[in-house]
Order: sequence, then structure tokens, then C-alpha cells
Amino acid sequence: SVNRFIIGSGLDLKLYETEKSNLKLVLNGGVDYYELVTTAIFPEELQFQKISNSGLNGLVAIGTTENKDSNYSAFLVHSYNTSNNLNFTTQGGFTKQTFSRNTIRNITTDLIASQTNLDQGANVSVSQFRQEQEDQGFFVQEELNYQDKIIGTIGVRGDKSSNNGDANEFFYYPKVSGAINLHKFDFWKISAINQFKVRAAYGEAGNFAPNGALFTAYTNSLIDGNVGIVVPSILGDPNITPERQKELEVGFDARFFESRIGLEFSYYNKTVDDLILQANNEPSSGFTSRFANAGNLENKGYEVSLNASIIEKDNFDWSTNVIYFTNTSEITKLEVAPFNLGGFGDGLGTFRIEEGKSATQIVGKDANGNLTVLGDSEPDFQLTWSNDIRYKDFVLSFLWHWKQGGDNINLTNLLTDFGGTSPDYDDIDLDPAGETPNGPYRIGAFSGGNATPFVEDASYLRLREVGLYYNLPSKIREQVFGKYVSNLKIGFS
Repeated sequence: SVNRFIIGSGLDLKLYETEKSNLKLVLNGGVDYYELVTTAIFPEELQFQKISNSGLNGLVAIGTTENKDSNYSAFLVHSYNTSNNLNFTTQGGFTKQTFSRNTIRNITTDLIASQTNLDQGANVSVSQFRQEQEDQGFFVQEELNYQDKIIGTIGVRGDKSSNNGDANEFFYYPKVSGAINLHKFDFWKISAINQFKVRAAYGEAGNFAPNGALFTAYTNSLIDGNVGIVVPSILGDPNITPERQKELEVGFDARFFESRIGLEFSYYNKTVDDLILQANNEPSSGFTSRFANAGNLENKGYEVSLNASIIEKDNFDWSTNVIYFTNTSEITKLEVAPFNLGGFGDGLGTFRIEEGKSATQIVGKDANGNLTVLGDSEPDFQLTWSNDIRYKDFVLSFLWHWKQGGDNINLTNLLTDFGGTSPDYDDIDLDPAGETPNGPYRIGAFSGGNATPFVEDASYLRLREVGLYYNLPSKIREQVFGKYVSNLKIGFS
């Protein structure tokens, strides 16, 4: 059972206003609170609970989680307008976020008869997880707008967090952006292009360390009635700092033929410095891995969007939108030895973080036992195509999504191979020699640690959504609801 409430409030207070300038105070705050209670009962009568079947003779588990997130912000906004339509907007303020979670799990086994109370059993165990985090920051920003022809923004923000090595150290992140609406200048004479904006932006942001990266969290133990602590496998870093993201984006927006057709193009280059990794550690230290700022990452790509109102009639409209986008990544710096991450091990396929290589590469052992790159989960490109078609009061909408390239680690067939029920069990198209059927070939590859047949192309063309709606005409709506309902749409998707 879940009990939850979310509350938020805001206040805009105009401090003063003149003909050319004004100043207002903006206050915002909110709290998201929930309580979760879970109860699981496995009576001793269940077959797998019977002692003769190595069961626990009944089990009761009750868990509670109390979670509270809150955020507060306060800032001043000053606007100033000059006589030649040069407008300035100055903002400054601070923000604060707090996160609190307390989870308690209670488990009792070897129940007395059919009792379900936690104290009605022979063995009781309790575990508790608590998490506290507090983030604070401030920002200052200046915007200018000259006759809506030239628009610019410059600003900086500073953030600190209890998850950082030094909870009181501020990290500063600048940003700057600019745009020029060429179609608003007198020299623009291209009537077919009624809007053309060129834009560029650069900004930096911080990504705080995950909770727990700062500390080495010991676990408890109970041996022969003696309580103690156990060293964990993950070593914390008392000097951990946030990841720093830097992104440059350039592009343009254009509209043609009285805005019937729109075209947008963006290119971005995003880097992440001081990448927070859970890297391998020297086994002799007693820790298998450690948190560290130990790398840099780069993502770059572009997006093209084309939208059009193909038909605009009284009883029939058709609008469409196509978005094409791509992304490539690279680990540009790695201060620790390459390491595997996620997946199912190098015998079935796993991800590998390695300098100079894609951050989403999939590696595994081949038939000769050599570790090799078997694929990459990043698609070559993706394309979405959405449409809205209206006939009188009916609207049909649908969205197609084409993902080209990108690999997955697929173990579904292997699991059904063991039962001989795979759809392609008897087909022969995996074995390079063309002799062994797919099912036995995958089973043999699994036994021999060959991951090659488990990494597959994951391209698809998918109808992601389709919907049909009906807008109730105004005459019928007024007859049924009077003037109290201004719009009513029904349908399904």
C-alpha cells in the first residue's frame, strides 16, 4: 500500500513598476512525500516452505519506506526597456533540494503454527537503509533582446552537494547563447522563407556523485552471537567531485510558405569530464571496485526536424512531422584499466569501457577464446514520423519509429534452446560451417564461452502509437452541457 501526497506553491510579488522597468520576487516550493508498506506471507503449508523440502517453515516479511523530497527557490527578476526597443532581463536567486529516504525490512521465519506476526517465529532479521542528500545552488543570468532581431543570454550558476567530497565547495557552471532572426532585418527579401533564425549555445552543468560514492559503507555481521562489521567490496572516494558536462549546440530554424513548412537543424557536441566510474580495484586491497573521477566522455550528433501542414481545408487537415537524429559516443580519457560493465560476462556478451572506444560497445569471446568487439548498442540513426489527420470532427493520429542499427545481447533463444522449443531451433544459419542447427550451435557456444551468436542486430520499424478521437460539435455540446463545457473530445489510443 502506498500513501502519497505532492504539494507545491508559488508566489510572484511585484516590488515596483515604472514605465520602463519593473522588479518582482518569485518564490517557489514543493514537497513530494510517500509512505510504502509491503507485506508478504508464505505459510508453512506451502510446498517450498516445508522443512522436508529445505524450506523455512513459513515466512513473513514486512517492509516500510518513508520518502520525502523537497525543493525551494527564490529569485529576483528585473526588466528594463529602452526607447529603441532594447530590452534587458536580469535574474538572480538560489535553490535548495533535500532528499530523505528510510527503508526498514523485517523478516521472520520458522513460524509458530499459522501465525503471521513478526514476533511469532524462531528467526527474526531486520535491515535498514537510510539516505540523506542536500543540494544547494545559486544563479545569475542576463538576457537581452533587440527588437526581436538579436537575442542573447549569459549566466552562471554555482552548486554544492552533500554527495561531494567537500560538501561546502561550490562548483561553477557558465552558459551563453545567442540567436539572430535574419527575416526581421530590412535586407531580407526572400518571400518564400518567412522565418530564418540562426542560433548557438554553450553551457556547462554538474552531475553530482551518486549517493554512497563518497563513503565506504560497512555491513553488519552476527557470528555465534557476536556482532561485528564486514568490509564491503566497493571502496568509496572521500575526494569525489561532480561530473562536469559541457555542451555546444549550433543550428537554425526556418519556416517556408507562410509557415506551412518548418525545418529545424541542430548539431551538438557534449563532453563529460571527471566521469564517475565504479572501476576495478587491486584485489590485494580487499576491495573489488572503487568509485573514482577517472575518465572523460564525448557524445556528438545532430537532429533534423521537418514539419508541414500538407492540407488545410474546412473539413480536412493533414499535418506531419519527421525527426531524424543520430548520436555517437567515445571514451576520450580513462585513468584506470579498461573494465567490463553490465551484460552477462564475456562468454555471453558485456559492455566494455575502454579509452578511444565507444561507450556502448559490446564485447565477448569469439570461437577461439579471444576477446573481441561484437557490436554496439548505439543505433546508426533513428527516425520518427508522426501524423495528425482530421476529417470534420474526427482526428486520426499515428507515430512510426524507425531505429536502424544498434545491437542487443539476446539470451531469449538460448533459454528456449534448452527445451528444444526455439522458433529457429532446426534452422542452419549461425554455424559458419553450415552443419550445426541454430539451437545446438547456441548451446555449444554457451558451453564453450563463445558470445558471438548472442549479439544480434536490434533494428526495427515500429508503430509506436495510433489514436482515433472525436470532437463533440458545439451544437450537441451546448444541448447536453449548456455553456459550462467549452470542449469535449473522446476516443482511444
